[in-house]
Amino acid sequence: MTTNTLNWSAYDGFSPENSNYYIYYLLDVNLAPVLLDSITNGNISYVHSNVMLDTTYHYLIQAYSNTSSDIAYSNIQSISTVIPGLPQIMNADFATIETLNQIDLSFTLDPNALIDRYVLLKSDSINGTFDTIANYPASTGQITYTDDLKVSQEIAFYKVIAINDCGIIINQSNIASNILLEAYPAKDGSKTNILQWTSYKNWLGNVANYEIYRSVDGSAFS
Repeated sequence: MTTNTLNWSAYDGFSPENSNYYIYYLLDVNLAPVLLDSITNGNISYVHSNVMLDTTYHYLIQAYSNTSSDIAYSNIQSISTVIPGLPQIMNADFATIETLNQIDLSFTLDPNALIDRYVLLKSDSINGTFDTIANYPASTGQITYTDDLKVSQEIAFYKVIAINDCGIIINQSNIASNILLEAYPAKDGSKTNILQWTSYKNWLGNVANYEIYRSVDGSAFS
């Protein structure tokens, strides 16, 4: 359970009467504040329970009197909740083809993240639905995985997500995909082969260049 703890100085302007307090919060300072609770026993602290993770809360205290219409406001104090144990690195190193109809994957992860598990996902579309193909413990620092794929016909997209103890996705890697190459002879009768390929997706940095290799009649690629 995530909580925010508030403390404020006592307001003495209503002496000898003890001040009462309204506690407000805002998720957007451009919107009206939301009444969270009231304090009528003179306490000057409060615990806001069940706050949302990865969210900034803005708090405001209003002191009020039971015997008059006088009120006094505090400053606005902001608190940003954090997701505990967020992985510091989740990187798709590569997706490459070394063997016919197989794609080799590598991911570098944070083995010290305070999470429940890592999950390797696959999709046939970069914006499509990703399905689980493997689960890994939170202590995993490196994933290597070989997936069966008709590499001369299909493109697949892979990523790793981090799941916390509440079953919530709290982070994900960049996406890795294979390169699909097509080659065909020119139709003009010239001794020319035309090559086309899909772009590689997606290193955290850009692809610097593509290098083309060829093999003639089964010779070594050069």
